[in-house]
Amino acid sequence: MEQRYRAGLEVRDGAPVNEVAERYGVSRQAVYGGEIGSTRLV
Repeated sequence: MEQRYRAGLEVRDGAPVNEVAERYGVSRQAVYGGEIGSTRLV
């Protein structure tokens, strides 16, 4: 859970979605869909 939160914060703070997705082993769609982090990111 904490890992998902950190990924969400990275994107919110401006990290490229593709880099965050790769680092956390998820798809870009998962990041865009808000499956990473506690709220929708985009």
